[in-house]
Amino acid sequence: MNNFSIKNFLEDLKTFISFKTISKQNPEEFKKLFFWIKDFFKNSPVEFREFERNGIRSILIKPKNSEKPKFLGLGHVDVVPADDSLFELKTQEDFLFGRGVSDMKTQDLVMLYVLRETLSENSDGKNFWVALTGDEEVGGFDGAKYIVEVLENEKLLPQIAFVPDGGSNFSFVEKEKGIAFFKAIAKGVSCHGSRPFLGENAISKMLNFISELQKKFPNPTSDKEWGITISPTSISGGIAMNQIPDLCEAKFDCRITEKENSQTFIKDLQKFAENFDMKIEAIATGESFYSPKDSEIAKKFLKIIEEFSKKSPKIDHGFGASDGRFLMGKGISVLMTEHNVMGLHQEDERCEISSIEKLVKIFKKSLIEL
Repeated sequence: MNNFSIKNFLEDLKTFISFKTISKQNPEEFKKLFFWIKDFFKNSPVEFREFERNGIRSILIKPKNSEKPKFLGLGHVDVVPADDSLFELKTQEDFLFGRGVSDMKTQDLVMLYVLRETLSENSDGKNFWVALTGDEEVGGFDGAKYIVEVLENEKLLPQIAFVPDGGSNFSFVEKEKGIAFFKAIAKGVSCHGSRPFLGENAISKMLNFISELQKKFPNPTSDKEWGITISPTSISGGIAMNQIPDLCEAKFDCRITEKENSQTFIKDLQKFAENFDMKIEAIATGESFYSPKDSEIAKKFLKIIEEFSKKSPKIDHGFGASDGRFLMGKGISVLMTEHNVMGLHQEDERCEISSIEKLVKIFKKSLIEL
C-alpha cells in the first residue's frame, strides 16, 4: 500500500477534470477521456470493453484473464454543466476545487489507481473490475443500468460493488431514496376569461390536485424525517390572458423510500388522481438503494473505514439517488462511502486533499479482507 503518490494523483486528476464530460453534451470529450484512461493503463495487464447506447458512452476496465469479477467499482464520469473555468483544477490549502472533484471524478480516479496499483503489487486486483459510465446525472439508464443488465445476462455480476458516490467524509450510506418522477395532466373546457362559469379551468383543477396531493403526502420538514417527498417542479397551461385554459400540465419530483416500489407507487397515484378527473403519466422510475449496515460484509467494511479514517463511521441516509440502485435485488453487497466532499453541483465544488489517500487505502484493504 506504499506506492500511492498524492503528487502524481493530483497531476492525473488535473487532466481528468479538464475533460468537459457534461451529461448528454460534448460526446467527443467522453471519447478523449476514455482514450486517456487507456493510456493510463498502458503498462498494466488490463482489457477494455466500451459500451454505447442512445449516444451514451461507458467503459469497463478488467484485468486480463479475469473471467468474472468478485469486486466491481462503479462510477460515472459525466458532470453537470459548469463554466469553463471550473474544468481547471485549483488548490487552496488542503482543498481542491473544480467540477467533478466531489461528484465524482476524484473517486473514479481513486478506483483506477487502486486497480493499477494492486495489479502491480500482487494478485488482489485480478478480481477487481471498474465500470465508468456517462449518464448518471441524467438518470443512468443508458449507462449503469445497461452495463448491469449486460453483466447479468452474461452471468458476470460481482459479489461486492463499490459505489463511491455518497457518504461524504467516510460515512456509510445505508439508504438512498428511489425515484418516481411523473407528469399530471388536467383537462378542462375553454371559454372567455370574463365568463368562467361557462367553462372549466384546467389550471384551477391542477392547483386543487396539487393541494390535495400535498395533504395526502406531506413533505418532511427536515432531514431528520425519512419519508416520501413529492415536489411540483414545473407547471404550464393557458395561451391567452383572456381565455380560460382547457389544458394544464405539471411535472413532479417524487422520491420514495425502501418501503415503496416505484411502479406500484405510480399506479396508486394514478388511482388517486382519478378522483380529481386527472391523468398521471410516469416520466422515470427507479427503486431505492438499501445496503443494511448490519450485514456481515458491511460490518467488515465499517471496520476498515474506521481503521483509516480514525473515527466510527456515521450511518448515512441519502435523499438523492445514485447508480447504486441498479445493483439492488441482484445478490450483490453494495458498499458506498467517499472522501470528504462539499459543494456538489455548485461553483465552489471542492474536496479535502488529505482525505483522498484514506479512500485509496480503504478500497485496497477491502480487496484483501472482504
